Amino acid sequence: MKTLYKDLQEAGLKEKEAKVYIAILEMGEANIAQISNRSGINRSTVYLAIKSLKNRRLLLTAKKNKTLYYAEDPREMLNDLEKKKEVLQHAMPNLLASFAFIDKKPDVKFFEGEGGIKEIYNDILRVPNSEMLSWYSNDYKGYFDEKFFFEYFIPQRKAKKIWLRSIYPDDPSMRELANNNIEHLRQSRFITSDKFKIECEICLYGSSQIGIISYKDKFGVVISSQSIFNTLKSIFEVMWDGAEK
Repeated sequence: MKTLYKDLQEAGLKEKEAKVYIAILEMGEANIAQISNRSGINRSTVYLAIKSLKNRRLLLTAKKNKTLYYAEDPREMLNDLEKKKEVLQHAMPNLLASFAFIDKKPDVKFFEGEGGIKEIYNDILRVPNSEMLSWYSNDYKGYFDEKFFFEYFIPQRKAKKIWLRSIYPDDPSMRELANNNIEHLRQSRFITSDKFKIECEICLYGSSQIGIISYKDKFGVVISSQSIFNTLKSIFEVMWDGAEK
């Protein structure tokens, strides 16, 4: 029963509301005294819980000798959640547009370990139908789970239609990787390895996110900053135009 109370609270009911609702649900119909005895909650609090449950359309009342309360079909909670979801989905474009114009300081998040690095890539996957820009480090070969890219991240990126433009160090393994660019929704440019010696991968994604990853140190950081993003994107575009196809 404790699990059921907890589930109802996670669905939005307060603890005493959940107890009152379950008590009425179990009895079928009940007056205030019966509900109080069954739930173990004093009468004044039962009245408040009932008022809230009625506002949620989870209780019905009937007048007999005393006022009786009936529990509405529990599936009504699902209907209510669906309605709220529809309202939020309708409002989301305007909410996001307003959020984009909020003047805020850069947000910095740190990620440690292999799991933390994977979380950065999962964050990239949260922005479908977009373009990702990357300065690529081939350090992942010796310090990271290569299967994660080929068996999880790349298939998910393709499914979410996240296109990639990447600048690579010019070596045979990177040239081989570029052979399937079209299949992987990717464009590649190369800079000679003696000039392009980066040990950290840098990813620009979304509209203002910068991911910096050190596979060797098993550490990463995500910076949310429009000005830093715009600056790095300008640098990327200059390098892109001058790099070899």
